[in-house]
Amino acid sequence: MIITRVTGGLGNQLFQYAAGASLARRLGTGLALDLSAYGEAGMRQFELDKFHTNYRLATPEETAPFTTLPAMRRALYRLRPAYRRPVYKQPGFGYDPHFTEAVDGIYLKGYWQSWKYFEPAQDFIRMEFRLREEHITRVKDLADSLRNSETISVHIRRGDYKTPEALAYHGLLPATYYNDALKRMGDRYPDARLLFFSDDIAWVEKNIHTDLPHEFVTGLLTETALEDFHLMQHCRHHVIANSSFSWWAAWLNPLPGKTVIAPRQWFATTRNETKDLVPPDWLRI
Repeated sequence: MIITRVTGGLGNQLFQYAAGASLARRLGTGLALDLSAYGEAGMRQFELDKFHTNYRLATPEETAPFTTLPAMRRALYRLRPAYRRPVYKQPGFGYDPHFTEAVDGIYLKGYWQSWKYFEPAQDFIRMEFRLREEHITRVKDLADSLRNSETISVHIRRGDYKTPEALAYHGLLPATYYNDALKRMGDRYPDARLLFFSDDIAWVEKNIHTDLPHEFVTGLLTETALEDFHLMQHCRHHVIANSSFSWWAAWLNPLPGKTVIAPRQWFATTRNETKDLVPPDWLRI
């Protein structure tokens, strides 16, 4: 059995699940999720149960051997490479090529934000990450229509990134990034229609400029973040934010020939190596 520690918002949860599920599938074993990070006031909510995911919850008895290791044993385990320890803690933000050498019976701890961790199981992951019908009923017809026209999703994330802590770590993408991206999209797809998804529509209206026909979706055509997520992935092309939320919406779009524009600088800090975060056929600007 593989146990994966799940934490953070929806995008982080999808990365953590995808890595654990891909590894469990390769090893022919089961996947259990440690959700001990959830349940406290003010914390993010667990949302993987809104998808067609297949897992069980790890019990406290199952996680205890990994989360309460004696100090001496932890010191001894540090002599082993990360992928040979009972708790496989992601050694850095970039892809760890030793992930394919991990064995059954380990506890995964990290963000695992690279498509490379689940590339061997990508078709399986796409099936697992279909939203359950009850969460998309309102927008199902609209989603179907988006796939049949030249539509571009544009995700602008600002709200929770404006706190001092998040601003120092994630940073806010400038209007120049979006205006440049939309100019490039307009040159490629002059007949396209833009759909703006944002937690700060007022900022978008004031700062983002385009001659392409467009409409604002969040809070107007949708009522929940999951409805936004579903509609975004049904557009044909994507301009994403420095956000795992729109990363996943773009990745889950299965259409060949899609254009995805992503920011070259993903974080405000330069500590994290992001060369393995974005698939090679996406355009970074």
